[in-house]
Amino acid sequence: MDQYFSNLDKFNCLMPNYPANGPRFEPDDKPYPILGIAVDILDHQDPMHQHIKGQLLYGISGCMQAVAQGRMTLLVPNKALWLPAGVPHKITAQGLVKYRSLYFDLDHFPNTPQQTHLIAVKPLLREMIDELCFIEEEKLDSQITLRLAHSCMDQIISPTPLNYSVPLTSHKIISKAINHIMTHPHTLLKPEAIANHIGTSSRNLNRLFKKELGLTCHQWQQQFKIIQALELLITTQSVSITADRLGFSSDSAFSIMFKRLMGKAPSYYIQK
Repeated sequence: MDQYFSNLDKFNCLMPNYPANGPRFEPDDKPYPILGIAVDILDHQDPMHQHIKGQLLYGISGCMQAVAQGRMTLLVPNKALWLPAGVPHKITAQGLVKYRSLYFDLDHFPNTPQQTHLIAVKPLLREMIDELCFIEEEKLDSQITLRLAHSCMDQIISPTPLNYSVPLTSHKIISKAINHIMTHPHTLLKPEAIANHIGTSSRNLNRLFKKELGLTCHQWQQQFKIIQALELLITTQSVSITADRLGFSSDSAFSIMFKRLMGKAPSYYIQK
């Protein structure tokens, strides 16, 4: 989404300062070893695109969904998503989202991670991201800024990975099943009903899911529901609304499933 800032309704501080009504922001065109931006955005979806630079996308509030390297990942507050250089990706913002984004030039950071991963942002990394997003333009290529950026990269290279994501595939039958699940977000679909809808058996569908994605159709749907649940818990601030919108028969049924898969009760993820 970063290269389409000329269309944003709200655009906060950038490093350097490129206003929303000015030229389109192209991070790959900027001759700095590190470049940062800070953005508020409302309900936005960008097309699939990629950068020459590596990107760290840090969520402050709200939710974003990222599709990259065959996975769909939910970016929730206080988490950051690493997007390797040259990797096509698509970001969707739901509701009001505040985020920071850093771009690392590979000439100065040749050992950046090659795989997309989601990490928990601890206080030290959070402070470094914030500092790098508000440095004056004339200081962007200073040795002090570069040392800070290398310290930030050290945290990115050795993260504690998180898994708020589901695998995707181009397999025709599985893609049809996934699309059917995604277009029925308020329903818990049985594998038999999904298989019947796309013209195959539940046994064959599960075999294909397991072979291509390492999960059964039911397991994939459960992981997708967790992503939906996290997004709803953060945006609605309500366990009851989340359970109802996801098609659960009761709050307790939802809470049991959620805690079994996530290890924590749904209320833990409601922003205080």
